[in-house]
Amino acid sequence: MGTNVKMNEARAAMGLALIPYIDEIITKRKQRFNLYIEYLKNIPGIKLLSIPDDVEYNYAYFSILIQQDFPLTRDELFNKFQENNIDTQKYIYPLNPNFFTLLKL
Repeated sequence: MGTNVKMNEARAAMGLALIPYIDEIITKRKQRFNLYIEYLKNIPGIKLLSIPDDVEYNYAYFSILIQQDFPLTRDELFNKFQENNIDTQKYIYPLNPNFFTLLKL
């Protein structure tokens, strides 16, 4: 099963309208990204993925890896985030049951 990732005309128009604000949008995403790092960096069993130095990242996603020693399953952690109004997605579902992405950066 695949995903259709083609952009329709309405989304393209919205994207074009946001171009003048892209630096501000990325700055706000980066701030939220850094908050996630601060909150999650010392939790055993959660591995934060790093951004290579040679990548100019847009901070659209914040992905984590749930390791074997984490006390909750990916789905249990997913539910905890949802209960606290933190939108998440099982991004590589079902290929890797321990990987998902926090959204709305």
